[in-house]
Amino acid sequence: MVGEAYIELRAETGKKAALNDLLTGLLADVGFESFVEEGRELLAYIRESEYEADAVQAVFQEFAPEVTFHIQQIAPQNWNATWEAQFEPVEVNEHCLIRAPFHPSMNDGRLEIVIEPRMSFGTGHHATTRLVCKAMYADNWAGLKVLDMGCGTGVLGILAAKLGAESVMGIDIEPWAAENALENAQQNGVQMDCLCGDASLLKEKGHFDRILANINRNILMEDAAMYRSVLPQGKIYLSGFLMTDIAQINEAFQLQGFILESQHQEGDWICLVMRTS
Repeated sequence: MVGEAYIELRAETGKKAALNDLLTGLLADVGFESFVEEGRELLAYIRESEYEADAVQAVFQEFAPEVTFHIQQIAPQNWNATWEAQFEPVEVNEHCLIRAPFHPSMNDGRLEIVIEPRMSFGTGHHATTRLVCKAMYADNWAGLKVLDMGCGTGVLGILAAKLGAESVMGIDIEPWAAENALENAQQNGVQMDCLCGDASLLKEKGHFDRILANINRNILMEDAAMYRSVLPQGKIYLSGFLMTDIAQINEAFQLQGFILESQHQEGDWICLVMRTS
């Protein structure tokens, strides 16, 4: 099926991992959906209808004024076929592998999560997804009620279900992401309720034992009080932000009664595991 037109941004980052990570996070905040590192360039994609030139210009002027970037329109095409050409299996750790439906099963005893991205965030290729997945393996998920906030493809919620969670709810502000997460949960043979909306939906959803929130710094800080209200006793996994954001995230969540339990890092990206006091 041919989809809508996209905008491709090519930034000349010189294969600098920290710079690629920084721009990935900042461009995701202004609506870019997918990213590819190609040689000395970082490629980023956004729907043409959602592209705001001023917002992109502001990102580069403030955070990477030395980086040259170019914009071009990508004609409508079969984006699922494009994803298939680019999507490679991701080894989370020695216990877990993330792959697409068109990849053969490894059949090597590892837990496999099968993800059809459909332009949603969370294929395991980004450091933040891997960080949360790895951190989850140090916890006991048996019988727990789990919230996957900003669920994207649903990969984190699906992993929680496969690790023994009793119930999993995914919430994403994009309707196509919530649909994608539900499809992926069904593909993996796990039960996951997937809703479209933001943290305001939590007012009617009762309490959780664990929250997975791989979003971005500003939304995490804005919703800290809501997360605390639905997590009377348990842990929250926070990611989607850089090492330079740790102090602000810590302050916002400690004000709500959370205590830092562990910290995980890959490049400049961070995952914080916090528990209620």
